Amino acid sequence: MPWLRPHLFEQENHGAGSPTAKDVAMRCAYYGNADLTEKEMKAGYERDKDAFVFAAVNNNNLFTKANSESSLKRICWTAT
Repeated sequence: MPWLRPHLFEQENHGAGSPTAKDVAMRCAYYGNADLTEKEMKAGYERDKDAFVFAAVNNNNLFTKANSESSLKRICWTAT
């Protein structure tokens, strides 16, 4: 759904979604915008696998902080 991606990850949606939402798109909106902790990243990956990774790599917050980026790499690499 190419029309959905821009709306899930645009800055105006910061704060949209929830890690506990029933809808995977709303969880991805959260993963793609939130300032995630390592614990939240692990939980998101465990719950949504590829959908989490897709959303997280679009989250600029994770790439502006060295420890967040390394946490994401560690979670994804150890899971494979």
